[in-house]
Amino acid sequence: MKKLILTLAMTLPLTACSLTTDKSLVTSSTKAIAPTLASEVDPIYAVAYLPSVAGRIASVRQTSGNNRVHQTVLYPNYGYGGGENQIIVDVARTSSNREYYQAPTRREIVSEMKRFFPTMKMTIDENPGENLHGIYGYAHGKSKIDGNCIYAWQVIRNVTRKDLVDFQRFLQPQYASKVRLRYCHPTKTTQQLLVLMDGFRVKEVTSASLEILRFAEGAGYEKPSAPVVQAVVTKQPIKVKSRPKVKTTKRQAVTVPEGPRVLLPTELDGSAPVIKRQTIKVAETFVVDPNAPKIPLPN
Repeated sequence: MKKLILTLAMTLPLTACSLTTDKSLVTSSTKAIAPTLASEVDPIYAVAYLPSVAGRIASVRQTSGNNRVHQTVLYPNYGYGGGENQIIVDVARTSSNREYYQAPTRREIVSEMKRFFPTMKMTIDENPGENLHGIYGYAHGKSKIDGNCIYAWQVIRNVTRKDLVDFQRFLQPQYASKVRLRYCHPTKTTQQLLVLMDGFRVKEVTSASLEILRFAEGAGYEKPSAPVVQAVVTKQPIKVKSRPKVKTTKRQAVTVPEGPRVLLPTELDGSAPVIKRQTIKVAETFVVDPNAPKIPLPN
């Protein structure tokens, strides 16, 4: 009995060591967790967009899954102070997830604003705004670096295409969306920034268009680079040759004496009136004899 107890006491530490060091046991029970890499897609595939006064869409980052798409739509940023001007939009098939049916809590919004505006004091406005998709909430703030900023949030319960026929509508699943907007500008006022959210739009989607968006992730989109203008520097100034001066002389009018005129064919056959020739009187010249007698004139 003592030998059995001693044997068990010696083998238990080895067994525990083998369990903790066996790689097959560790990997079989542990799932690798890694962040999903976002793909940059062409701006034409942006699910949401702002009015034209916000400028052109600079870039679209996208991740997707089964029946869902997550996009970050970037807009031009004037100054690049505390962050990027962006729309964060999620489109997914409706389910029991309350994030697509209920507005976020105040605690959630405050936590999000601390991440987007770590050094700025944001004030939540108690009077919500409204656009085509319904009511939205927003907060506003101001800093010397970013200027005036707004942070808006909205839940859209239905972004499914509405022009489907009855049979297609019966088979088409319903999609919802949740939106966040961060936008700053050094000169625009808060009311001017709210105009962007008033004109905010989310495109209507179907299961087919959602698959096209997912397919666009593998298109290998490359952002066009701005043309580079290189200045030409010269050490010595370039001498420009002066143009030679051209002397112009005025031509004097030349009087051509009237000579013999040639009749036209129409004048020969009588079909056109004949123009009479002008007669030119020529004075006759006489040679005076110096030895001839001079005859006095009457006067």
